[in-house]
Amino acid sequence: MKNGAGRDLFHKKKNNTYFTYSLNDVNGVKDLAPVSSTLKATADSTLFIEYIAGAKRVGLDTLDPNNKTYQSVITVSLIKHLNDAILDTINERLRIEYHMTPSVFEVSKVYYNDTLRFTKQPGSPNVVTIVK
Repeated sequence: MKNGAGRDLFHKKKNNTYFTYSLNDVNGVKDLAPVSSTLKATADSTLFIEYIAGAKRVGLDTLDPNNKTYQSVITVSLIKHLNDAILDTINERLRIEYHMTPSVFEVSKVYYNDTLRFTKQPGSPNVVTIVK
């Protein structure tokens, strides 16, 4: 997640203002249903959230056994810090659509705040960059 100038919003060492985050499964069994993720770094030290699985998948179109669509909806809570003080908490929405056939189960689309941010291309990694 970066700002319009390309600054990594999670990196505390580079700037006094930074964000921390939490993920919550909107379709979870309880109101508070944390989703596990990991904050990782690229070779150039840009931090990113790695989400592999954990949010409940709800069927959207599951009648055809050879072509099914599911989705997960996750609230992304971004906590803005200035040095060690919390300035604001921003709740945003991440919606992940999955496509399933007898031979593949994969991410097909990713929406952030209801804006399409990613469409799966065959052979390409599932990388979504959010610009705030």
